[in-house]
Amino acid sequence: MISTVRVLLTVLLLFPTGALAQTSSAEFEGAPLLFELRVGAMWRQAPLFVDVEDLDASTTRPGAGGRFNIYFGRGALERRLSLQLNVDWAYLGSIEYFDDDLDSRARAEGHWIAFSPAFGIDVVRTSRVSVDVHVGPSIVADLTTFLLERSDENDELGDFKNVCDLRAFEDLCTERYRGSMAIGAGARAILVRRWRVHAGIDYTHLTYGRNVLVATVGWDLR
Repeated sequence: MISTVRVLLTVLLLFPTGALAQTSSAEFEGAPLLFELRVGAMWRQAPLFVDVEDLDASTTRPGAGGRFNIYFGRGALERRLSLQLNVDWAYLGSIEYFDDDLDSRARAEGHWIAFSPAFGIDVVRTSRVSVDVHVGPSIVADLTTFLLERSDENDELGDFKNVCDLRAFEDLCTERYRGSMAIGAGARAILVRRWRVHAGIDYTHLTYGRNVLVATVGWDLR
């Protein structure tokens, strides 16, 4: 964690301002508002549930999320500032079994959710590319849910129904929350300027020992 902080601070403080002057005068202007979809993985996280038929004991979990950016003016170092609202989700495994007491098939699932508002600052901006670093607090939730097989077939709703809202099953559903700091960096490149579409990559380190690496695709909401 300490090494991650040092690297990001070094990039932020020591990146030569002269490099910006060498880029095209038509800088990556971005927009006051920006939205991104995020797809990637979170690690190191053991699954909360492991199916007996699933021999994969990987501590890397697939995930997805979204980001909403609000851009402000430039700071003291003439770099663009932003407020970033991030939500990331990762799937923590599941098991299915027949519950003799309930005389029904049942399913238990695990989920990881992080809400991470952050302040960001651009360290590179060119006509097609921007790179930023970001830091802020994060609220992380580890959730388990309990589902029972539906009595009626419904292809749209799936085979199982979440019953955590019923008092009889609330002990089978858990919510664990924790606070953390989120520190990261991301890069974006314009794909289609006419449609204001960009793609990129983003890495975030959570100080309680989790890492999130995602590919992003976003839209300028100007």
